Amino acid sequence: MFKLSQEQIEAFRPVWRTKSVERVLAGLRLEGFQAERELATGDIVTTDARGFQTRMTFQTDGLPAKLTPPSGNTVGFEFDAQGRLSTIIHPGPERLEIERDARGNVVMLRRPGLMSYLLRYDDKDRPLLIRYPDGNTVRFTYHPAGPVESVTDRTGAITRYERDETGRLRAIIDPLGRKTTYETDAEGTLKSVVFPDGSRQEHVPHPEELSAVVVLRDGRQVVHEFDEGVRVLKAITWADGSRTEFELKGNTLTAARNDFGALTSTLDADGNPLTDESPFGRVEYAYDEEGRMVRMVSPHGETLEYEYDEDGRLGLVRDWGRNETRFRYAPGGTVSEIRYGNGLLETQSYASTGRLAHACVVSQNGRTLSEQRYEYDSCERLTAVADGGAERFGQPMTRRFLYDAESRLLGEMDATTGQLLVRYAYDAKGNLVDDAGTRVSMGLMDEPRVYGDRSVEYDGNGNIVRLPTPGGELWCSFGGDGLLRETRGGDREVRYGYDALGRRVLKTDGRTTWKYGWAGHQLLWEEVQWNPGAAPVRRDYLFLPETVIPHAFRENGRTYWLQTDARGAVVRAFDESGQVVWSARYDSFGVVRVEIAEVRQPWRLAGQYEDEETGLYYNHARYYCAWLKSYLSRDPRWYEPDATNYSYCRNDPWNRADPFGGLAPLLAVGIAGLVGAAVGAVTAAVTGGDPVAGAVEGAIAGAGALVAVVAGASAGVVLAAGVVATGIGAFAGQLIEQAQNGDGFCLMCALKGALVAATIDLALLGLGKIPGVKQAARRLGRKLLQAVHPGLRRARKIADKRLARHLENVAAHKAKYEKALEAAKKRNAKPRTLGAHKGKITEAVGEEAAAKHVAKNHPELELRHGFKQGVGFDQVYVKRGLDGKIKEYVIVEAKGPGAKLGTTKTKGDQMSTQWVKGTAEEMAAKNMGLGRELVEALGSKPPPKVTGMVVEALEGGGAREYLPPGIQASGRYN
Repeated sequence: MFKLSQEQIEAFRPVWRTKSVERVLAGLRLEGFQAERELATGDIVTTDARGFQTRMTFQTDGLPAKLTPPSGNTVGFEFDAQGRLSTIIHPGPERLEIERDARGNVVMLRRPGLMSYLLRYDDKDRPLLIRYPDGNTVRFTYHPAGPVESVTDRTGAITRYERDETGRLRAIIDPLGRKTTYETDAEGTLKSVVFPDGSRQEHVPHPEELSAVVVLRDGRQVVHEFDEGVRVLKAITWADGSRTEFELKGNTLTAARNDFGALTSTLDADGNPLTDESPFGRVEYAYDEEGRMVRMVSPHGETLEYEYDEDGRLGLVRDWGRNETRFRYAPGGTVSEIRYGNGLLETQSYASTGRLAHACVVSQNGRTLSEQRYEYDSCERLTAVADGGAERFGQPMTRRFLYDAESRLLGEMDATTGQLLVRYAYDAKGNLVDDAGTRVSMGLMDEPRVYGDRSVEYDGNGNIVRLPTPGGELWCSFGGDGLLRETRGGDREVRYGYDALGRRVLKTDGRTTWKYGWAGHQLLWEEVQWNPGAAPVRRDYLFLPETVIPHAFRENGRTYWLQTDARGAVVRAFDESGQVVWSARYDSFGVVRVEIAEVRQPWRLAGQYEDEETGLYYNHARYYCAWLKSYLSRDPRWYEPDATNYSYCRNDPWNRADPFGGLAPLLAVGIAGLVGAAVGAVTAAVTGGDPVAGAVEGAIAGAGALVAVVAGASAGVVLAAGVVATGIGAFAGQLIEQAQNGDGFCLMCALKGALVAATIDLALLGLGKIPGVKQAARRLGRKLLQAVHPGLRRARKIADKRLARHLENVAAHKAKYEKALEAAKKRNAKPRTLGAHKGKITEAVGEEAAAKHVAKNHPELELRHGFKQGVGFDQVYVKRGLDGKIKEYVIVEAKGPGAKLGTTKTKGDQMSTQWVKGTAEEMAAKNMGLGRELVEALGSKPPPKVTGMVVEALEGGGAREYLPPGIQASGRYN
């Protein structure tokens, strides 16, 4: 099954319409698809590795009309007069309409009869205003140098960004007037961050020692060590002296170790993990031809199996006892039925927003066991929840929710009586200041300082060390890596241990000990020894691929299946006979009210695991306190415009989810997700596209932020309310870019790419601005992206083969002229002949050095055009986005030792704008596809941008790069 790529959609512009079908066909073949054009119909048909076919039908003018996957659920397309995508017709049918202005900017996103979003731009095509269906707006202003200068949210609260004359960020002033200042050296490298409370975080590189130091807010140091050449992170020594080490083979992270022991991984050629090994044993994985996981084997030899339907969607799960859960889908692609392994049937239907509207679980004799209904408003927010089992326990059957303009929860009502059940209030920044009548006082770092009449205390890095609980005080202690290490409440002391990726592997109070085994980000098993000498009791968990909530678990030979609600919270557990053995309801912020408890069930909101000893919810990077409605530590992505700070999901707990304690994406899959991503894309540009924030993130969060890095493909996480595809969020501007550019919509690709990017951002450990660290992140990031994005894997394979062929051709060219030079010397040839041969050898040396330099220092670039005699550039590379689209063309002029840029009579100086355009036109005239692409890109605004570099080989090995003189000011040719 294929999706439309940027290059293929660009084929639908008017100038190319007559050749669009051929371009789409060529593009699919280039990406490795088996694609043919039917002579009788003119359709393009692709066949996947299992023999299933996807068909694209075209209009008479060459624009696509329909895309029909193997299931037959057709997606239709409509275009405006300029050939730009204007409507997507989903099965159902549901229409998404896109209006553009004369400059091509999206000015309206609309679901007819349901909702519409309005966007307005300035004369530089920057968004000025986004109006939501309820009439509320987000507004932007810009600095003369280009970046955002202020953002006014839907409540009218203003965040300001102070900049110097070049547009470089100097400070952020929040809606409460509190300032965070960024101090840099003359070159713009971050030196320190000064926070509103006066604390500082400093960054000190030591390139001569292959290390860098982060001085935390409490004055303690975290030391990062790099291997020779400062290429990759080798080790971290945390503030308490503990140490985490990493090993890489080529560009692949193969091992990580700390006091717990070593974690090792092997991966296949596509970057999928084949084995994960820890001190607790080995996990093994197997995949089908399309890279989907079909089998997992636990360290205990237990096998889980997965099968997929013709569209590649999960169709069947086979658990440890060979029980099978089956999934069926509605025409729109949402789950319609789940047939559990115990015979129960859950039916689901979805609202026009794409979120769950009705779920009902019935027994084999038709008796209703569990039923929920959900309602949404025009902004795609959940407004009501009805639970059929609530009345049995004296609870309102239907609750309604009230929101402020920024979607923060204001209150809950009993829908039957109209009685207000609870009310919340927030300050201008969105911090909770009134919790159902309990006053909450916030500190300068957005941390709750006083709750009612009880104080909350923190360490020097902003971690809670004294927490008021319903049963008294809970004392907490954090390690130098920022992870919770110890809690004390009453006379009970609990200690916690973590592996090298920050995943919790141990919990003990000295009497009862818990061990936890992982497969990527998923908890595969847990084992408890209730007292010393007692036999351990193991529980196995079954997750669906790429989800964050278990689907089932097994303990003492019995299997239990779990049902989740619209936001991913577990609400019911069923045993093998189909009886309800666990049932619960939650308040909005996750406090659980367990109504039936015949079995222990610790899973709460999406990704959260409750510790009975403390009542805290373990959430990977952080621990969450539901009764305080606060995390114990600050958001590891605190610098982001939409960071959660200490709050849960930005105080929008029904419409966002936070499965890892550091990201709170919208659960909406409709336009709200697109627009939310648009706002994020604009505000993320506050640092001009090269965030200072990249240098400061993660240092406080510590190793917990590295969850799932070794697991490779496991980093691409799909939020699921029960099953895959139930709650896919919109992230990081990926989807709005697709809408604005008329690109193909690949919701899954955008989600996976963004979460991998988040993993990589966190893995930078606060050093993104230090020279050399970016290369390390790029190497690791590219590998992970390829692991979750089939298009990127194919593109990288092609590029790697092209690079190998390039080096072979260069070596042959060099050998040819070395041989010719020796022959010329023997026959005493003229100096001119000898010089010509030496020039060819120097040329080959330059070509080889340039290719190796780019591969080493710019691993994100893929070779598109390599060494070839005749017309063309020396080398051309492309840089792709998370969704596989080309974002940049990089033209490389390779020079041998001492060689300089020359001048031509017809095109001027080498690597000048005139020369580059002339060479691209020559390539296009020779019917070279890359030449046509470059001519088109050079004649338009980015993206994609066209840049260049000169790489000169150095005597004795190595190379240096520099910008061509003609673009040193702008950095690009278009």
